[in-house]
Amino acid sequence: NSSRLPNNITYTGILDGNNKMLDLSELALYDSKTKETTNIIARGYFLYDTSFATIKNLQVKGLQIKSNASYLGFIRRAIDSVIENIDVSGIGENPNNILLTGTRDTMYVGGIVAYIDHTEINDVSINNLEIKKAEEYNETIKNNYIGGIVGYAGNSKLQNSYVYDFNV
Repeated sequence: NSSRLPNNITYTGILDGNNKMLDLSELALYDSKTKETTNIIARGYFLYDTSFATIKNLQVKGLQIKSNASYLGFIRRAIDSVIENIDVSGIGENPNNILLTGTRDTMYVGGIVAYIDHTEINDVSINNLEIKKAEEYNETIKNNYIGGIVGYAGNSKLQNSYVYDFNV
């Protein structure tokens, strides 16, 4: 039984996780290219875009993304939003790693959000993050925006947030 996540939907509400764990390693996703079910997110993100949204009080584990998408992160883009009290820890290839794998087409990579504008991020932590280039691509990746929490930030505020054990 496979799960299909909504694609290309901008979230505009309040997502309060009530400090519950979102375990993405238990998520079964169908990959239409390989015709297999996997827990690796191939589209580049879990949540598409947020606009005038609040995402708060959430623990995330098991984040694995392997994609040639332009944006890689738990959230693709956050515009005019607030993200607070989020803890991300992963499983990846190493049982303790978050794994984000991009290709030559990947431009923005962040452990929480790939791209933010007019957004506040408060009290966010990431543990054991690994960002790497897909092995099948030998070209040098240029002109990218890569960060532990946010790949690119414009007119935004980041407070009291930390990345522990970050490997690029």
